[in-house]
Amino acid sequence: MASIWKHPNSRFYTACWQRRLPDGSIKKVKRSTKCTNSSKALKMAMEFERAENRANRKLLLESQVESVVSDIVEGVTGREIQFVSVESWFDRWLTIKEVKSEATHATYKGTVERFCQFLGTRSKMRLSLLSIDDVVAFRDAEHATGKVARTVNA
Repeated sequence: MASIWKHPNSRFYTACWQRRLPDGSIKKVKRSTKCTNSSKALKMAMEFERAENRANRKLLLESQVESVVSDIVEGVTGREIQFVSVESWFDRWLTIKEVKSEATHATYKGTVERFCQFLGTRSKMRLSLLSIDDVVAFRDAEHATGKVARTVNA
């Protein structure tokens, strides 16, 4: 059962719970909640433990971790974490990117459009789920169309 503890020299509560290791042994885990309110800290501790239990049962996938963290933050602070898609991040980047010429902007825009087309429906995924492998695969695909290394690696 999750609990909280407050060090005498700290204003923050610490979440405490048990982690089951692959060998079956149990390890005590402590993480600062950065909360000074005991009820919010306990709620956070219980969510940490719940997420850990789901992960142990292979019910928590990497893609769900952000959602779990977002739920914890929203439950404690009342504010939702905003996640941005690959496509919307690039749209915003193109809007704020300062370039010296329209031709440069057009080049950037064309590359962004090709990258989003390359990703297909995955361009709607959260930016944090984009991997190095996605970028390398796009670069390799661009190179395969005849673009020289200097162009695709720039």
